[in-house]
Amino acid sequence: MAVYLAAGTLDEPAQRLAGILTFVIIYWITEAIPIPVTAILAMSVVVIFQVAPADEVFALFGNSTLFVFVGGFIIAESMRKHGLDRRFAFGVLSLPAWAARP
Repeated sequence: MAVYLAAGTLDEPAQRLAGILTFVIIYWITEAIPIPVTAILAMSVVVIFQVAPADEVFALFGNSTLFVFVGGFIIAESMRKHGLDRRFAFGVLSLPAWAARP
């Protein structure tokens, strides 16, 4: 709020953007949530508060294929964190086809 008021000489969207930027900087420094999540959240908040249109904000991502990869990486990291990757590996290795052959 203080940044919003301090940016009083700017136009309305620029004031909102200054507030969002302050929010993002505080979250990056404190790491209240993971940094990549904060980055995606900031972009979404820019669209929600109508600072810029969604096409313009998300244009730097190129196409939707990038989101498929990002989603895959997020799922892989959560599987690693909770040990699900090891369960899958042990499950595959315990299959009869992988057993030692005579």
